[in-house]
This record gives sequence, structure tokens and C-alpha cells, in this order.
Amino acid sequence: RSKDGHTLNVFHLNEKSEYQAPEDLTFMLPEKFNPKSLNILGLSKVHWKKSGNSITVQLPENRKNLKYAAVIQLKQ
Repeated sequence: RSKDGHTLNVFHLNEKSEYQAPEDLTFMLPEKFNPKSLNILGLSKVHWKKSGNSITVQLPENRKNLKYAAVIQLKQ
């Protein structure tokens, strides 16, 4: 989380020797964090859905370009 509390970065890593981003990711948000935008660094526009404190992100086909990790940046 950034110092001002408006940006949250989520990292998806893989313990395998080669990273393969999944088709979708689901994770929990901190309480009272209401994102207005979501980006995955290095990818085009992604679709996401918030339900309570949970977010599900659908990664586009070009997710295969992510070689080491998926870095998800949320801003409120």
C-alpha cells in the first residue's frame, strides 16, 4: 500500500521455474479499500469485478507476455 493509502499493489508469483499467469485471479482487499481503477503492469486493459472485499481479475490472452510475475495495481 502506498503511503497515502490510495494505491495498492498485488503481486502474483509462481514457485515453478517458469511463470505462467492464470486466466483469472481472485484475492481479498483490505477493509474500506474501494478501487476505482485496476491495471496489470505490462498488459492491456483487463476486466475485473469486485464483490464485497474480494476482487476477481480476468487476464487477457497477452498474459503470456508476463515472464516473472503479475503486478496488479489498484487505485482508489
